[in-house]
Amino acid sequence: MIDLTSAKVNKRIPKNRFKTELSDIDTVTWLYKISPDTAGFRHGDEITEIQIFAAVFKSGAANKCELSAIQKAIPYPILFTAHGKSYFTLEGELFESEKEFLRSDTLNIERRSAKLTELYEDIAEAFIPIQRRTAENIADYVVRYKRLSAIERNIARLQSKVDNEKQPNKRIELNEELKQLKAEREELS
Repeated sequence: MIDLTSAKVNKRIPKNRFKTELSDIDTVTWLYKISPDTAGFRHGDEITEIQIFAAVFKSGAANKCELSAIQKAIPYPILFTAHGKSYFTLEGELFESEKEFLRSDTLNIERRSAKLTELYEDIAEAFIPIQRRTAENIADYVVRYKRLSAIERNIARLQSKVDNEKQPNKRIELNEELKQLKAEREELS
C-alpha cells in the first residue's frame, strides 16, 4: 500500500481546461499527483509522474470517450475513479476495473520499488486479467491481452457456428479452425 498523504492535491479542474467538449462530465477533481517531489518516488525511465483524477458524470455512468479526451489533454498517465470503478489508459486504450484503488489517502497497490515506471507497470497489471510474462514490457503485455481477447471472441463465434452447422463436411472444417484458435489461445495464455 502506498501512502498518498503528501501527494494530495484535491483541486477541482474546470472542464474548459481540457480544450475539448465534455458534455457528460459534471466535475473533475485532481486528487493526487504522484511524483518524486510529492510521494517519494524516483523518476522512472519514461514516467515522471502519475495523476489520480475523480470524475462525476451527469448520466450517472462513466463515459469512456470523455475520459479518453481528458487523458489526451494531460501528458501524464492518469488513474481515473468514476462511479465506483477505476479506469486507466494503456497503449491508447482505456481499461476498466471494479477494483477499489483508493481508500483514504492510500493507493491499494503493493510498492515493489521507488521508481515511477514500476508503479505504472503495477497499476497496468492490476487492470489486465492475465499474468504478465517475465521480461515482457507493458506494450507487448497489452498487445498480447488484446490479441487473446480477440481470439476468445472468435472462439465463441466459431463454436456457435459449429453447434448450428448441419453439414458434416462443413462442421469438420469449422472444428479444425476452432482447434487452431484454441491452440493459439493456449500459446498466448
